[in-house]
Amino acid sequence: SDSPVWSSADRIATNVSISRLIRGQAMPTSIQVDRPEVTFRLDVKGQPLTKIPIVGSSTAPADPAQQDRTALPDIVTRNGIITLDQDGRKPMRIQGVDARLAPVADGGQLTVKTNDPHWGQVAVSGHFDPSFQRGDLRIKSSPDFEANPGKLERIPFIPAEVWANLEPRGPVAALVDIKLDATSPRPVLVHTEITLNGTNARLNTLQVESNDTHGHVVIDDTLVKVLDLKGKTLDGSLTASGTLDFGPKVPRIDLDLRLHEIDVTKAPAAWQLGELGATGRLSGRADLRVGLEPTGPDLTGTAGRAVIENGSFQGIPIKSLSLAMQASGNDIQYQTMPAGSVDKNNLDVPNKPQTTQAQPARSGSRADIADPVLAALPLIQLAARNRGLIG
Repeated sequence: SDSPVWSSADRIATNVSISRLIRGQAMPTSIQVDRPEVTFRLDVKGQPLTKIPIVGSSTAPADPAQQDRTALPDIVTRNGIITLDQDGRKPMRIQGVDARLAPVADGGQLTVKTNDPHWGQVAVSGHFDPSFQRGDLRIKSSPDFEANPGKLERIPFIPAEVWANLEPRGPVAALVDIKLDATSPRPVLVHTEITLNGTNARLNTLQVESNDTHGHVVIDDTLVKVLDLKGKTLDGSLTASGTLDFGPKVPRIDLDLRLHEIDVTKAPAAWQLGELGATGRLSGRADLRVGLEPTGPDLTGTAGRAVIENGSFQGIPIKSLSLAMQASGNDIQYQTMPAGSVDKNNLDVPNKPQTTQAQPARSGSRADIADPVLAALPLIQLAARNRGLIG
């Protein structure tokens, strides 16, 4: 339902006397409002519940005197407070708001600047048609806005699932474009772009922390696009691009994940790399396909390949070990590949054909897989299959 009080102010001044306003003899061309407090209520999906009582005109009156009475005045506010109160989350309250709604030939032009100690500097520009039924708004944060979970959970329009899978902590820049159409079944459409500027981020889908993270996140309703996200993790680095779609009944995550020289021993337990009994530096690529089922993630369709270098396998020193990965349900399986099958510097090329069993490539006292292991490889593979480590 509508808010009983959506706006109040300490002082309102116009260029027309109260008596003339009451008698309807004139309409103000200028209004100044000091310390207004405005509250906009939104439903769970970000659609407006508060109805703003601004009535425009789709056509200009024939009588010039009547046009003067219906024209939009120049409205200026100083040191205001805006509260965005969306159902299901804590209100977002912004102080230090200076705004102007100015009449232009084709409607009204809005400019807003804020300087809030908590939210920083935010700039808003917008345009409304003469009827005030349609309009466009653009909201820009300062490039060094400090994000944290406490702030993010208050920001309206963005699905809460976004922050459940990506938790930035640190400098980000946000750009929000809003299309308004009161005659549409969905009066508000929102497009959001977030730029991570050396941010620390918790990537809950991957169960890792990424430091010094750069990249872009684009949000259109329930569809999230991750564009060239790069960061440092597990003593190595990662790159990710793809989509998170929270619209379907079973939300889906499709990511192209690249890892470069991460420490295998620090990988999350959910990656199931610990069952290999390997150490060293892993570089590889995974096409991550995840269905977020109520019972847990379904990884069916996920596949990848990687190489582990300068470590050990089952306690035996190795120079390199190539692996293929496939997943079904919540089970991830790894299989050894012939030596040199994976080039960490060119992960876009397909896997080399697996026509022969991997052979050692000797390097001094080290080998890809030591001779005793090669001699017992059939038994090792049989035991690994029994343990569910390889297909």
